[in-house]
Amino acid sequence: MKLITQRDLIRAVADRWHKQYAPFPAEMPLFSVRQGIKAPRPKNIIHEELCALDLETATAKQVNDIIGNESWTRLTCGECRQGVEAIVNMGGGDYDCFYLCKSCVQKAYELIG
Repeated sequence: MKLITQRDLIRAVADRWHKQYAPFPAEMPLFSVRQGIKAPRPKNIIHEELCALDLETATAKQVNDIIGNESWTRLTCGECRQGVEAIVNMGGGDYDCFYLCKSCVQKAYELIG
């Protein structure tokens, strides 16, 4: 089991972005919404902006605004499907696991009795 928080996602976002998109080919911009305007933005610029954040104080909204969506900061419970600020990775892996929020872990505990 492993606890994952939204702060964990924010702290790792620049590294995760780099792993996903490096070497940042300039001819493949990512569409990103900035100030309500959809415009192509190069992935390397997005990476630079993510690296410039103070990852201990940056908000999910700031990250989402840079990237253009909330997929990099969103945590969703696999049971209740609610967006939460922390989840437990049950199973330990990245793919062969299940994510539960505190409320659903408590319900599971009560069910076992």
